[in-house]
Amino acid sequence: MCRSNPPGLLPIDPKSFIFLFVCRAAVSSSLFAPSSSISNGYLKVSELHTIYYETFGNRCGQSAVFLHGGPGAGCTRRHAQFFDSQHYHIVLFDQRGCGKSTPKGCLQENTTWDLVDDLEKLRKHLNVERWLVLGGSWGATLGLAYAQAYPQVVHALILRGVCLFRQREIDWIYKQGGASSIFPFSWKNFVSVLEPDEQNDVLTSFYKRLTSSDPSRQLSASRAWFSWEMALSFFSIEQSLAWNGEQYSNPSGKVRVLLNGFLKDQQLLEGVRRIRHIPCVIIHGRYDFVCPVVNAVDLHCAWPEAELKIVGDSGHSMYEKGIARELVLATNKFLAR
Repeated sequence: MCRSNPPGLLPIDPKSFIFLFVCRAAVSSSLFAPSSSISNGYLKVSELHTIYYETFGNRCGQSAVFLHGGPGAGCTRRHAQFFDSQHYHIVLFDQRGCGKSTPKGCLQENTTWDLVDDLEKLRKHLNVERWLVLGGSWGATLGLAYAQAYPQVVHALILRGVCLFRQREIDWIYKQGGASSIFPFSWKNFVSVLEPDEQNDVLTSFYKRLTSSDPSRQLSASRAWFSWEMALSFFSIEQSLAWNGEQYSNPSGKVRVLLNGFLKDQQLLEGVRRIRHIPCVIIHGRYDFVCPVVNAVDLHCAWPEAELKIVGDSGHSMYEKGIARELVLATNKFLAR
């Protein structure tokens, strides 16, 4: 039996989630028009887990897969709008325990390498020979891990808001002295739900509260967690204010990955040597306070053949105008290859 998130907290619908954050026509104008789904289904990837997938665009077009962030966020149809549907065969899927995948919220058999293998099983299930991989934040982590495991099937990589999953990156967000120095009031609100002795180990303390059998403890911890993440995620104040602060999903799965990692500290940087022949565009917001821009610079130093684009007017979100524009330019660029 799978251990899922405890009862008492209504999970947010991932389709409504992104629209809470993005409601500006300027962002929409950077994306392609919505397209209709051409197929969807469920793929059983283990005795326990089944993942949901959906495809868009041109069945005969160049294949591309979008890797959502989180961990735990899930996909929305809006993610398909970063690709030209006339020319791309676009694949979206919800990672284990996310979105429409089942069992929802399940934390068992849910590691980085389980997700990497799921992605390869999905490629084979859809009869895709090679594909473009686009991932942001945690999706960039997963994209790098997948490409390093299966370089022969990756046509190109687009990485946004690079996360290399090093301990210092996790400490930056969840320990005193990193992002807390830039957003001191938001940090104070974040840790205020914890007792003073719990604040010595923020991640472990939040994990205990998020997996508590007490719904009120879950809810207060979820509210604090998402308020902190939203404080860091947007450079544009207009976009950050679009979140109504009323709906939450339980981020216990994300906290579990942050605590365990399932990756050695420098593993993704050391593994770049296996994929330097793959065309890659790295896109990173100059004012990304979730994944600092030094992550992208470090990756580019290890991978000088990759194209690095630092977007001066943007933060972490893929929907900030400058980031969205560069993502669309990158997907268009790889159509010509």
